[in-house]
Amino acid sequence: MSHAHVQAGPSSTAAHPFNEATYYDDYSGDEDNAGAANSEPEGSDIVDSDESDDFLPPRPAPPPAVEPTNKKRKLSPREDPNRLRQNEPLPEPQILEPSIINAEPLDEFMREVADWILQHTRGRQNIEIEAKVGLLIDTRTRARLHIPVQVETIIAPDYPSVRFEADMSAAQHAHINQLLNNLHANTMKPGYPHARITYAHTRQLDSFYPMPGGDGSNVRVTTDEKTGEVKACVNKIRVAHLNVYSPKRRVDWRISISAEMPAPRPSGPPTHTRRKDRITYTHQAFQVDLTQVKPSQANSSQPPSVLHELELEFRDPHELLRAAAMRENDSTFDELVRVFINNTRILVRNA
Repeated sequence: MSHAHVQAGPSSTAAHPFNEATYYDDYSGDEDNAGAANSEPEGSDIVDSDESDDFLPPRPAPPPAVEPTNKKRKLSPREDPNRLRQNEPLPEPQILEPSIINAEPLDEFMREVADWILQHTRGRQNIEIEAKVGLLIDTRTRARLHIPVQVETIIAPDYPSVRFEADMSAAQHAHINQLLNNLHANTMKPGYPHARITYAHTRQLDSFYPMPGGDGSNVRVTTDEKTGEVKACVNKIRVAHLNVYSPKRRVDWRISISAEMPAPRPSGPPTHTRRKDRITYTHQAFQVDLTQVKPSQANSSQPPSVLHELELEFRDPHELLRAAAMRENDSTFDELVRVFINNTRILVRNA
């Protein structure tokens, strides 16, 4: 895996290359085609708040009373409702400062995620940090979680009766596939001024074996289905996860931290296997994995179910940890986390 080095830079206000999700009528990947392989690229309402009154400047005193007069006063350009039709120049726009102290308040969501990542990765090796798209399920109702909030919210780690399903519909999966293919094609055009998006299409087999020692964990052996080459042999240890509930969206998301420790290849038959048809899109310090997963089933007479997974991860977690060590004097760590969250939100809002 190639590693990307990213320096923190000033925030950009440019619009994202694609709009919110639009479902295409001509999409043929319906549920009947749920097992189809991934497709490769071809080439304001104002809300008033009582709290805001606490920060408004005092109203100016009313003008002194004057005697009425029959003389008609000429309206100033500001007062004249017809000034636009008279081609009167508009007043210069006021340059707004970010706040009353001319500084932007800290984004609490981003800071919470950054602090959480730092807390659970300090002193660890072979770390994997990824955001998974799916649904938060209330285990009591077996339906999507519903809590009384109106916007994206981090769920407390000890919130009970919740599980996460890292799956989406075949139509959602195909839609994200098309959007990412279009982005890739746009970035590869001559003269494109921003960072390019590359992709790789792989088909792999994961085989799982019990970890020697009987601690209940598994060793995962990943092989290339075409060549049989062993790509990885690891014992994946779950470290922590953070659930994010998105009531305005069709999906939620979870940030997971795991340790993937190298392990010797086990002997004997695996306990279970899964096939992964995956396209990986790479952009700077991040990669998006769009995967169709076919788990093995004990009853071979039944066709295997297909899971549609969407994940975003840091390509080089070591770079993130190096930046974290210099966090007091450098903003690179927080900038990497901020872009990680931005990318995840783009995927969630287009799912």
